[in-house]
Amino acid sequence: LGMLVLIGLPHLVGSDVYAKLLSCRDESTARRSALLAAVSKIVFGFSVAAIALAARRALPPVSPGDALPSAVLGFAPPAAAALILVALVATMQTSADVVLLSACAVTVRDIAPAVIGRSPGVGAARALAPVYGGLGLLVALALGRDVLETLKLGYSIFAASLILPVLAALLAPRAVPRGAAIFAMVAGGALAATGRFFPAAAAGLDPVVVGTAVNLVVLVAGAVF
Repeated sequence: LGMLVLIGLPHLVGSDVYAKLLSCRDESTARRSALLAAVSKIVFGFSVAAIALAARRALPPVSPGDALPSAVLGFAPPAAAALILVALVATMQTSADVVLLSACAVTVRDIAPAVIGRSPGVGAARALAPVYGGLGLLVALALGRDVLETLKLGYSIFAASLILPVLAALLAPRAVPRGAAIFAMVAGGALAATGRFFPAAAAGLDPVVVGTAVNLVVLVAGAVF
């Protein structure tokens, strides 16, 4: 359940997903691309799981995070293994750069006009890119350069804070007051982030599940009362 909430729900309102959809030439292309991407993710997801399970059985025991690289190095010829590992890094880079571009665009086009009354333009977005990239690097270093833990932290904050309020705004714009939506974002995201650093705060449960549950309770309370 935790992995489903952590990795599955962000596909509903992910900025990188919509950045790609909104760049399609027309509606039919966007619809067809989304369907093909969903099918391919299912296929590749099961393939990665099968390879990792095979590695756990055929190779010496390793940590879950090292299962896939160990399988690549253990099963593939050296030249192919190097190419596959480079491709895996490139896959993460494609997501990272789209998220970085989305963050800069949202800051310049949405947040800045609400704060200073105007958009600072493309130049400000370009200046923000290395700033946001540097902040991301600091977070990764603070988590011991553990890629999985860094991804879990980012996805936990995103999934437990933004997804449910954004879905509520899309499906029922007037159902939840703005104040309740903002409070739900802050409460859910803060609890999920705290649980990643201090697991005891999540009472033994997955932090993203606890944060999302709190988010849902606040949204429902705001809509009812």
